[in-house]
Amino acid sequence: RVIVENINDHENWEPYLELTQKANLNSCWSEPITSSRNEILGTFAIYNTKPKAPNEFELKLISSYANLVSIAIEKELNYKTLQETNEKLQASEALNKNILSSIPNLVWLKDKKGVYLACNPEFELFFGAKESEIVGKTDYDFLDDKLAEFFRNHDQNAMNSSIGLVNEEWITYAKTKKVVLLETTKKALKDENGNILGVLGIGHDITKRKEQLEELKNINQIATNLTHE
Repeated sequence: RVIVENINDHENWEPYLELTQKANLNSCWSEPITSSRNEILGTFAIYNTKPKAPNEFELKLISSYANLVSIAIEKELNYKTLQETNEKLQASEALNKNILSSIPNLVWLKDKKGVYLACNPEFELFFGAKESEIVGKTDYDFLDDKLAEFFRNHDQNAMNSSIGLVNEEWITYAKTKKVVLLETTKKALKDENGNILGVLGIGHDITKRKEQLEELKNINQIATNLTHE
């Protein structure tokens, strides 16, 4: 706290006397504005038209005003920090969305109970529904019970495993009725304490690769038969 009873004869105010005299300011009482963590945020000052020292009541008044200003400043700073964090989060989410949208594979995320949390456009084509219609639902809402149970069992196995599990799954797209063979990788998602949050799945279309392998197998069989004739 700095109390200047008479600005006119105080050395710190000497360079500004012309201004203070025009404004008829003759005394200044200032109080530091500190945060809840004892950081200096600024100063609160009261000017008087007469040279004088503050009485006890005025000192309490200055202190109270400084505290009120501190609360207001911290609230504004917290709001700006929250706003900046939210903007960064939104930008990060937008980037993740763009990345997911550009992946040609099926990508999806479920919680521990098998409820969908997110998916990409290719997965939307599989279910024949938008992400907003898929999130919050399970496989049983879109697939027959046998296939839904098959997927659920593999989800459970993935969540109980310390590594990603890979298996092959035949699926049929809802609207186009396109049948493809997926090489599906499922990995348990965990928090920083190792608690399981859900399962991430990525399905890669290996139909053509499977057909090529079958074709190669047939060619090899024909060649083998010819050598034995």
